Amino acid sequence: MRAAILFAGLLACAACASHATAAGAARTPPPPAPLAAIAPQGTELRLDIVELTCHSCAGAVAVGTSHIPGVLHVSAEMIDHILIVKYDPTQLTEAALIVAIDTVVDAVVN
Repeated sequence: MRAAILFAGLLACAACASHATAAGAARTPPPPAPLAAIAPQGTELRLDIVELTCHSCAGAVAVGTSHIPGVLHVSAEMIDHILIVKYDPTQLTEAALIVAIDTVVDAVVN
């Protein structure tokens, strides 16, 4: 009798296992993530800008820099005279960004 109970339990487990593998085999794996989702969302540039001496100048430079096409985020640290710019390297090169920021700083200071 005990052997019959163990055999019935074994059959029940085997049925569950075959059902689980059949259900799992019917699923298709998700498609791979597009390359844009894997690529970094921006490059960061830190510039030491001596003209960031007051809140007004720092804010004006940050706002002006944020209007440059390809710039994603701007942060100005007045105490350290640092402008932190996160930009899209597919739209803007570092050299072009520095030239544009120099133009913004010149417009704010002068």
